[in-house]
Amino acid sequence: MNPQTARVLIDIQKERMRQDEKWGEQNHDDGRWSHILLEEIGEASKAYMDGHDQQMDVELIQAAAVLASWVESRRRKRIKQWEG
Repeated sequence: MNPQTARVLIDIQKERMRQDEKWGEQNHDDGRWSHILLEEIGEASKAYMDGHDQQMDVELIQAAAVLASWVESRRRKRIKQWEG
């Protein structure tokens, strides 16, 4: 793995930890997750339009962390169904 990819993944992991500290474990349906993700993408787009390059990176990392959390949530649901 190249150093830039490693740094991005570390930033996503840090953001996931921050989100968990703030919100706790999130288990939404796919529709709600979609809204959360679109909000983050919208914030990244706004940062781009406003010329805030570093803020755009922050928002993209938040969006990537939301995607990771969404996958985690879906996997938890599948595990519960299998244990069911």
